[in-house]
Amino acid sequence: MTRKLSFGPAGIPAAAKGKGVVEGVHALPKLGLDAMELEFVQGVYIKTNEKAEEVNAARTQENVRLSVHASYYINLNAQSPEPYDASVKRLYDSARMGGLSGAESIAVHAAFRHQNDSASIKKRIMDACASINEKLSDEKIKTKIAPEYAGKHAQWGTLEEVMEIAQEKDISWCMDFGHYHATHGGNLTNKDAFDTVLAQIEKFDSNYLKDLHIQCCGITFTEKGERYHTSFDSPESTLNWKAMAESFKEFKVGGICITECPGQEKDTVLLKNYYDSLD
Repeated sequence: MTRKLSFGPAGIPAAAKGKGVVEGVHALPKLGLDAMELEFVQGVYIKTNEKAEEVNAARTQENVRLSVHASYYINLNAQSPEPYDASVKRLYDSARMGGLSGAESIAVHAAFRHQNDSASIKKRIMDACASINEKLSDEKIKTKIAPEYAGKHAQWGTLEEVMEIAQEKDISWCMDFGHYHATHGGNLTNKDAFDTVLAQIEKFDSNYLKDLHIQCCGITFTEKGERYHTSFDSPESTLNWKAMAESFKEFKVGGICITECPGQEKDTVLLKNYYDSLD
């Protein structure tokens, strides 16, 4: 069954700035939003089980969906044991507190390529996920690690790679349209381009579009990939966010759509209102 497409900002809404994550969740319905990503990119800021349970209770009360963006400082293809072990721990910490908070999936920039082939990197990511999932299962924590479409060519995470790894047990994936735009020379400028991507996903596994973890933003890029995020309407960005919404609607995409624009919920509301207007 296809879930509805829920929209939310990456991080606590500006409307709840300085009030904390629980208040941020409670602020979402007042903004017309029904999702939020917990930004653990600089570290897990929910420190206790009790605080995580408060967040989960607020999520349940407001009937919103949560996801997590794990630490930026993760490389599951690290070339020596110390940074690899540290990466696994950071991902586990993000998944544990995210899961206790009610987050359904944990987006992660999984690995850098270095000089390794795709299959060997995939195996290392799978091994790390398996060890983390075993711990989460022992603690009866339900969430899924979601390797993300990568924003730089030096990173593991093409569309085929992330879709393939999500065929494995208890692993999901995250589609970042800003990253796709940046690594394809800025090609997401019209609806046909978005349709092509969604058709590729649908062809690979028709279930993926029924409950897809999406990230999106305006973006600038170089030949190496993403440079920095912008608002949707920034003159620096060529990603056509209206065409993206139209394609989501036509393909009946379900899931959670997180906007990672600097303006936080301003762009989320803009996108959701346009998407809703297409009915």
